[in-house]
Amino acid sequence: MDATVSKLLDMINVAVSSLQSNNIVEGCKQLNAAIIFANKMLKINEDKQHTDQYKKVIDIRDLAVQKYNKYNPNAPINQQQFNSTPNHQLNTTNNHQLNTTNTQQSNQTLNPPSSPLNSITSAPQLSPLLSQLTLQEQTKTAFMNSLISPQLRPDLFTGNRKPPQSILLFGPSGTGKTMVTKAAANEAKLSLVNIAPSAVMSKFVGESEQQLKAIFQYCQQFKCIAFFDEIDSMLCKRGEDSESARRVKTEFLQLTDGAQAKHGFLLVGATNRPQDLDDAVKRRFQERIYLGLPTSKERYSVIKENAKHDENSLTNNDFTKLALLTERYSYSDLKQLAQKAALNTLKGKDLMKLKTAPKVCLDNYIEALKEVKPSNTEKDVKDLELWAKSQ
Repeated sequence: MDATVSKLLDMINVAVSSLQSNNIVEGCKQLNAAIIFANKMLKINEDKQHTDQYKKVIDIRDLAVQKYNKYNPNAPINQQQFNSTPNHQLNTTNNHQLNTTNTQQSNQTLNPPSSPLNSITSAPQLSPLLSQLTLQEQTKTAFMNSLISPQLRPDLFTGNRKPPQSILLFGPSGTGKTMVTKAAANEAKLSLVNIAPSAVMSKFVGESEQQLKAIFQYCQQFKCIAFFDEIDSMLCKRGEDSESARRVKTEFLQLTDGAQAKHGFLLVGATNRPQDLDDAVKRRFQERIYLGLPTSKERYSVIKENAKHDENSLTNNDFTKLALLTERYSYSDLKQLAQKAALNTLKGKDLMKLKTAPKVCLDNYIEALKEVKPSNTEKDVKDLELWAKSQ
């Protein structure tokens, strides 16, 4: 039933995308289709009721029911319908109710309520892979030992070799924490659930904790990486936050302990300011990986790779010179530099008379360096390096 679980998750993600686009009718129809498909597969595989996969299908179906009822409360689906109503009749009845319910709303712009699935779930892709990225070797090794190898050879990582269930990524801004996590997920053949703090935090009392709990429950249903970006904005030190933020922090700590006890999904948090995290939160992350700024050799490779996107006259000596001139530039800074240099080729030109885009040269990059500055200060980088050494 692995294929069934995968297909169900895909169907729910499509439905959520429709709901997020304010297409309530279509989103609920897609949720309804997912519920019907789940019921059908559960009926076909009744002999596998004792398996974990069978139970996962039930959990995912129930999640779809909850979301359907949340967005379409006037035509709810209840558990009795699963046993008493044929699949085709359930589909016809609910679609009719759904269309009737939303007739008066069809010309209105609807704002769907916040949802634990206001995050992006992506299946593992063929690229990018961690091995394809330009990174410091110790970073690749840390990801390989902590995340990828245990997933590819779980039989070897047992007992005292048990892999960490939570990883904290920290380092200067622009070092590609999100991209590296995505690449590692692809390499480990795991789905990635990308969660922004805004998907959790709410102004309503108690709703943030419910959102966080729903996210953890969702991630427990299948093997995945739950990636919390800018986690410090949600889990800063106690005494620096409000009462509601403290409740969210307490809920996160409890849920993390529970998730690690069950050996479910892998939790990855990313931050540019690890020193702002609450001490109890830092202890929950069993592994901490520092993503530093690229070295001169790595900047050379990145600049050369970025330059390939445009016709250019740059030589290896030019790339070496630029690598020396871009100390403290992050990966995103170097990408921005390449874009600015390419745009500089059009300065002072009569665009309507140009037959082709001019080639990018070293002078274009030198000019771009005057405008594109490193996004991290020397102090910020030193503070992060000192924090990394203290761990």
